[in-house]
Amino acid sequence: MNGGTIMPAVTITVANQKGGVGKTTVITNIAGVMAHKGHRVLVVDADPQCNATLFFTDPNETIPPSKTIAAIYGEKTDVNAELIIPTRFKTLDLIPGGFTLAGNVADVAQRFDAGRRLQGYLRKKKEGYDFIFIDCPPDIGIYTLNAFVASDFVIVPIQPERLALEGFSQLQEKIEMIQSFGEKIRLFGVITTMLDERTLSQRDWFTQIQTAFEDIHLGIFHRATLIAEATDAGKLVVDVDRKGRPYQELLRICQEICRRLDIKFDRGGVREK
Repeated sequence: MNGGTIMPAVTITVANQKGGVGKTTVITNIAGVMAHKGHRVLVVDADPQCNATLFFTDPNETIPPSKTIAAIYGEKTDVNAELIIPTRFKTLDLIPGGFTLAGNVADVAQRFDAGRRLQGYLRKKKEGYDFIFIDCPPDIGIYTLNAFVASDFVIVPIQPERLALEGFSQLQEKIEMIQSFGEKIRLFGVITTMLDERTLSQRDWFTQIQTAFEDIHLGIFHRATLIAEATDAGKLVVDVDRKGRPYQELLRICQEICRRLDIKFDRGGVREK
C-alpha cells in the first residue's frame, strides 16, 4: 500500500454476543500490535460500554457525545463530522465510543437507514488506513449489525466452554442474513481466548474448537496475569511486555491475519509518539 496505489482499509469487526470472552482485549491488543509494526489503524468503539476508548484515551478526559460515535446515530449522519482522534501510536487513531448509545437503541432502530449509518460514515475514511477494527457490544443488536454491514470480515473470539460455542451459531445466522442483502461481509476466523490449559474441561473444549474451526482458527490468547494487570491499568500488552507469551501469541495472530490477507506484516517497526 505504500509507494503505490492507496488501497482502502480492510475493515474487520470483532464480535461475540456473549460477554466476558475478552473481545475488547483482543481487538485493542491486535490493533496495538499492528500499529507497532507500522500499519495505519483505526479502532471504532461501537460498544456503549466504551472499554476500547478507555484503553486509548485519558480516563480523566471527557469526550462530548458530539465527538463520539454517538454522532453517527443522531437524526442525520454527518459523514464529514470530525470524530477521529489520535492515540499515543502515530499510526493508530480512534473513533471514541459514546455512553449515550445505550439509551438510544430504540430511536436508532426506527430510522430508515438504521443499519447503514456506520457504513456511510466510514466509506470516505477507508483510504487513510490499512486496517479498521470495530469493537461491538456483547449482543447482535442494531450497533453490531451496523458493524457487520460496514465490514469486510468478522473475527469471533471464543472462550473454551460450552455456552460460548453454543452462541456461535446465532452469530453465524446474522452474518448470513447480512450477506443475503448483498453485503460482502464474511467470517474471517475465530480466536480462542482466555484458555487455561490447567483445566481439563478447557482443554477438552479447546480441542473441540480446533476441530470445528480448523480452517479458520487464527490462534490462541491464553489467560495470563499480565493481561489482566495490563487491562486493569488501561494498558496494552505491547505497552508492558514484548518478550512474554501474551505478546508472542498476539504476534502470531496478527501475522496469520496478514498472511491470509496477503499483506506484509512488518512495515518498519515501532511507531509511537
